[in-house]
Formats: sequence, structure tokens, C-alpha cells
Amino acid sequence: ATVTVMNMLIGVLCEVVSTVAAVERETLNVTFVRNRLRKVLKLLDEDGSGSVSKDEFTKILESREAVEALNEVGVDVEGLVDFSDFIFADEDGGLEPKDLTFIEFMHIVLQFRGSNSATVKDVVELHKFTKQRLQQTTEELRALRKLVQQMPGPPGGFVAAPKGRHSSKRSAGELS
Repeated sequence: ATVTVMNMLIGVLCEVVSTVAAVERETLNVTFVRNRLRKVLKLLDEDGSGSVSKDEFTKILESREAVEALNEVGVDVEGLVDFSDFIFADEDGGLEPKDLTFIEFMHIVLQFRGSNSATVKDVVELHKFTKQRLQQTTEELRALRKLVQQMPGPPGGFVAAPKGRHSSKRSAGELS
């Protein structure tokens, strides 16, 4: 019985040491990437604000040192590039991309590691972003349609296309 208890304690101790080692390894990786990206950002920070704009983000990803650091901790750099519109989207619906503090930037970058799984929150945020952009595009198309309808037509009006054939000229009734 004593040997069994001792073996259980050794097993628990090994598990604790393993967990602590994994946490320390993760902390070292995050610190490593943060320091290298901060160094790259200092070189590329155009306005000296310490925050990351979308343009500065693009320049950071053009830096070999930054890309190597990101790859070493398993960040999907291509995924970062693909989602740059989403990353810098203004939550208030503005068309101008927002700037991120360095801490926000690091938090987002580390979410793009291959070891992370998508969560329901990630899907909901992407849905909200997509819905917002679709509404903006719809509003822009409606405004554009109004402008086109207000434009004076060519002399003689629009020419109707022959039936069964496609034509770039449409009758006024087909535009509405």
C-alpha cells in the first residue's frame, strides 16, 4: 500500500513538473516573439505612436526577422495577411482601418498559431464582421444606383437590346 501511494505521488509530481515546463516554454516563446516584433516595429513605426497601423503591419510582415520569429512559434503568417482587413476593421463600421496597441496586436497575432482552434466566439466575430461589410456594400450600391438613375441619358434615350441577345445597352425600365 505504501509503495502504491508513493508511485501515485511520483506520478502527480511528474505531471506538475511537465505542466510547469509547458507553461514556461509558452512564456518564453511569447516573450521571444514580443521582443523581436517590438524591435521590428520600432524600426518601422512611421508616426512614432507605438501602435500598429495596417500599413505598418504590412511592412512588419515584409521583414524577414519578423516572419522568422512568427514562424518559430507556429503563427500562420499567410492567415494573418488574409485576415488583415478583419484584424484592423473598425468595430463602429467606419471605413478607415483602426490602429492597434502593441498589446492588442500581440494578442491577435498569437491567436493565429496553428495549435489554436477556432472557437464559437471567433465564428461569431467573423459573422458580425461579414454582416457589417455586406450592409456597407449594400448601402454603397444603393447610393451608386441613385446616382446612375439621376444621370441624364444619351440623346434619344437608351436603346433596347434585341430579345434573346445580351447587350451592354439597356432600356430605362431594365435599370430599375
